[in-house]
Amino acid sequence: MLPSRAWELLVGSLLAIYPRFLSKPILGLGLVGIVLAILPCYLLSSESLFPGYNAIVPVVAGVILLRQGSFGIASKLLTLRPMVFMGKISYSLYLWHWPVLIIYQYIAQTHFMKKRMYSEDSIAVFAISMLLAVLSWYYVETPFRKSKYQAKTYVLLTGLGLMVLLSLNYFVACKSSGKQGLMAQYVSSYWTGPQVDERQYPDPQWATVDKHDRYSLVQLGKLGRKNQYLLWGDSHAMAIAPGFDAFSRRNNINGIYIARRHITACDAYNKGGQADNPQYVNDVIAWLKQHSEIHTVVLSSRLGMVRFKLREHNGSPHDNMRRGFMDLFRKLHEMGKEVIVLAPVPEVDGDPSMRLLHDLNRSAQVGHYLESYEDYIASRKFILDLLAEAQELGYITLIRNEDCFYPDAKPLNIFCDNKLMYFDSDHLSPSGARLYVEYLEKALLNIIKKKVEP
Repeated sequence: MLPSRAWELLVGSLLAIYPRFLSKPILGLGLVGIVLAILPCYLLSSESLFPGYNAIVPVVAGVILLRQGSFGIASKLLTLRPMVFMGKISYSLYLWHWPVLIIYQYIAQTHFMKKRMYSEDSIAVFAISMLLAVLSWYYVETPFRKSKYQAKTYVLLTGLGLMVLLSLNYFVACKSSGKQGLMAQYVSSYWTGPQVDERQYPDPQWATVDKHDRYSLVQLGKLGRKNQYLLWGDSHAMAIAPGFDAFSRRNNINGIYIARRHITACDAYNKGGQADNPQYVNDVIAWLKQHSEIHTVVLSSRLGMVRFKLREHNGSPHDNMRRGFMDLFRKLHEMGKEVIVLAPVPEVDGDPSMRLLHDLNRSAQVGHYLESYEDYIASRKFILDLLAEAQELGYITLIRNEDCFYPDAKPLNIFCDNKLMYFDSDHLSPSGARLYVEYLEKALLNIIKKKVEP
């Protein structure tokens, strides 16, 4: 949006207003500008905030090069024929590179089932963009600039061109409204399920616990009833919250969901998440002590992947994971809470909506995208063994899900009733969450209703 980028345009305006600024040659400054222009390519990643303060470096580089690029070593580098040529086609390249990148990614994902771009794909995108930029510069941009036609002629031609493009677009849309429209319905149907309303829970004590989310507690079930259980975890708990909301309404058992993403209920976990996670876990436990009516805690996380994000100091990630979860289980057990831990859900190989689109396009068998049963068990052996150990100690009740996702040890078809059970490669969709919690219902009721006070 313009307001966040206006300062960059204003920097250029100031250079125009004050032409004498940095106009005299300063030894080596032009080379510094070139280095600053290249540096972000190596220092910034897809996770870097941009625009923002990271935009200062390339803007400063632009200022320096505009004023000092014609002096010294910088001038020799920038006046090389390949550099001058890149300057000539730069506007055409700017116009072409983005649509090429988007269309290439779409084709790679839907037709070749690629999960991400590889180095050879980047080279291909660059080559295609360069070719189109050169052709565009030579056959469109240059003739346009040198033409003797009046401006109104170009306006007329542009209008006619847009009319042709819009007509073609309408024709293609009509021709593809049958199967393509049906595909769009299939792909988007998993997104249409009702989601849990985010409402601030009327508890003044909670405001001191989590300052990250405005609505950090979400009601599961109907308002006005006593809450009996807590759903706690990371984004996977968020994904199954719609299922627990439906479960609560069916069984008149109210619950609360802690709406904080990217963490687990374990103080050993903070790398890649909020740095205050240990304090946050302690605050939640302190809050739970004040709420004796919440007698059951349901924990759900992407436990199969947690070990890759654990702090590595004071022991190995596995040691920290064991310590963190065992300590949490023990604390909750000593508070008199029933603790239910849901085994991690299996994951999909690739983006499920893209795979569905790919298979529907080819009239292929759809929905068989889950990882194999053997891979699921092998990749989660450590966490499943840890949870089994905690269950033997009497700290938790582990609810496994193999019978749900692997009936007869065969992966479940995740395309059910014209809806996808997965939102992405590892999160259930609202539709999937409701089906999953229906599978868990009997086990959940046996524990939660057992603790209900008469």
